Amino acid sequence: MSVISERQMEIIEATGVILMEQGVAGLTTKNLAERMNFSESALYRHFKNKNEILVGHIRYLFSNVKERLSQIPVDDITAQESIERFMESQFRFLNANRHFVVAMLSEGLLDSDSPVKAACLEIFAYVRGFFGGVLTKAISRGELSSLLSEEDIFYCVMGSFRVTMLRWKLNNYSFDLETEGNRFMKGVIQVALHNK
Repeated sequence: MSVISERQMEIIEATGVILMEQGVAGLTTKNLAERMNFSESALYRHFKNKNEILVGHIRYLFSNVKERLSQIPVDDITAQESIERFMESQFRFLNANRHFVVAMLSEGLLDSDSPVKAACLEIFAYVRGFFGGVLTKAISRGELSSLLSEEDIFYCVMGSFRVTMLRWKLNNYSFDLETEGNRFMKGVIQVALHNK
C-alpha cells in the first residue's frame, strides 16, 4: 500500500469499528462521516468512494501481514515454528486491533467481483505463498511426516484459524485470543504436520 495519511488511517480504523459493530451493511459513508464527526464530502477528499475505503482497510491489513511475515526467520527455524510464529503474530495483532477481525471473516466483502474482493484475494495468495515456501523447505529438510498435501496443510491450518476468530467474535471477544488461539493452533499445526 502506498503511504497513507494520518487522516486516512483514522478513516481506516473507523471503518473497522463500524464493521465490527454493524457489519458490512452498516458501513455507509453517512455512518462513517458521523463517526468521524465531519461531512461525507470530507471523506471524499481522502478516498473516492466506499469501495476505496474498504480497499484501503484491506490493503492496510495486507501491508501489516507482510511486515509481520517478513520478520519470521523461516530459514533458521522449523516449519512448525514458522507457522506457529505467524499465528502468534496474527493473534497478537488482532487482539490489539479487533476492528480488523470482521474484514477477515466477512463473506460480504467477497461476494462480488470488486476491488475489495481482489484485495482480499491478494492477502490470501500472499499467505498461501508463505505457507508454500515454508512447507517446501520443510519437505526438502525431511521435517514433515504428514499424510496431508502441502495444500491440505494450508487449508487445515487457515480453516482452524478462521474458526478460532469466528468463535472469538461470536463470544463477544470474551476470551483471551492470544492464550486460547495459540494453545489451539499449536495442536492443529502439530497434527497437520505430523499425522503419519
